[in-house]
Amino acid sequence: MKAPTKAPATPAAAPKTAPAPQSVTPPTNAAAAKLVEISVPTAQGTVRRLTVDGLSQGYKPAAKVPPGEPTPREAVVLIPPSLAGDTGPVEVLVHLHGHGIGFRTQTAELLKQVRHAGTKVGEVRDIAIDQTEAQLAASGRRMVGILPQGGTHSEFGHNFDPKSYSEDVFTRLVALGFWKQAPEIQGVVLSGHSGAGATFARMMGGKSVRPEYLREVVMFDSINGSNELDAISGWLVRQLGSDFKALTGAASAQLRQEYLATSFRFRGYFSHPSWATTDRKKKGYWIYLDMYGQLEARLNKWFADHDEALQGLGVAGQLRQNYLPVIDAGPVQHERVMGEKSRFAEALSALGPAAPISPAKAKAAAAPEPPHAREKTPAVAPDQKASAALPGKRRPQPRLALQRQALRVRNGAELLSRRSSGSLRR
Repeated sequence: MKAPTKAPATPAAAPKTAPAPQSVTPPTNAAAAKLVEISVPTAQGTVRRLTVDGLSQGYKPAAKVPPGEPTPREAVVLIPPSLAGDTGPVEVLVHLHGHGIGFRTQTAELLKQVRHAGTKVGEVRDIAIDQTEAQLAASGRRMVGILPQGGTHSEFGHNFDPKSYSEDVFTRLVALGFWKQAPEIQGVVLSGHSGAGATFARMMGGKSVRPEYLREVVMFDSINGSNELDAISGWLVRQLGSDFKALTGAASAQLRQEYLATSFRFRGYFSHPSWATTDRKKKGYWIYLDMYGQLEARLNKWFADHDEALQGLGVAGQLRQNYLPVIDAGPVQHERVMGEKSRFAEALSALGPAAPISPAKAKAAAAPEPPHAREKTPAVAPDQKASAALPGKRRPQPRLALQRQALRVRNGAELLSRRSSGSLRR
């Protein structure tokens, strides 16, 4: 393996334990280098942070480049300690930044030219603010992080496709000698912050549906208006429809449980000041509080409209937790919504080793069905117990349970009849 150009080691903030990040100083020959590496210590070990240029996809500025725009077709790649020396299949986290300098090192000149996003001179936001390296390592997933360097207004190129982009990055790493052979991509998690919502909306608009490779979508303060809300919520409702169709077609409770253990996840996070309101006529109107509230209402409506069928299938609670709740991150600064309280690691746990039902335990978690329930009557899944307690709702019962209930009623009636006729011995 060809040794990449290395920059001085940079401490990173790991969730709760590691020291706070310090500034990053790029190497003096960074402009000429094709692959620049920084080692980022975390509580789980060192994350290798690679800056890769020369990609064939991604942001490409107009002919006249405005001041402060980044190098076109560039990305940051994160290799966590769990993948050290390993060439097996991996997942990929593709995270799109909001407006600002993206994942470049902050300079005095950039502070004058580009919207300030909270980094100090010498810092990069994925280490100093988002703590992406530390949280990726803490997630426990076999996952490579890819941070595309977009334009200062979150431009990532036309028809952005996260898997195709990831394959382009992997191909470039092979060409630069980092890998002899690129690992297989087994799934993609797409995440974004703030202005990345425009890219989400373009990808999800119209009648588009989820590509098979997309395992999870995580959105941090990235619904910026009603058009984006309509595109994103419509896409999620279509995905819920696909889930419902798959669950309805599953022949057993165990198959439904296995499907839900590894199916698509959505995680939405929004921040807001303590004084924020959703009233557009008031001074304290906060768009993320409003947009994410409307998104949650639309998802809740879908679940309410399909509640009876979901209860009958025994999947209401598990399917709901794959999408909801939309998470109120509280009065945290907009730029720090990913780093505060390790929200990245929290979102990635939805399908990782710490998931409520991890993929590795899916079959073990699904209890065998009783023989009477296998033919026509769906068994009641464990999550049904919680949803059965909802006011005004009665849990549908399997046929065997109904037969037993009818038998108890009939026997009770016979008992009362015998008592009233005096034929019962006391």
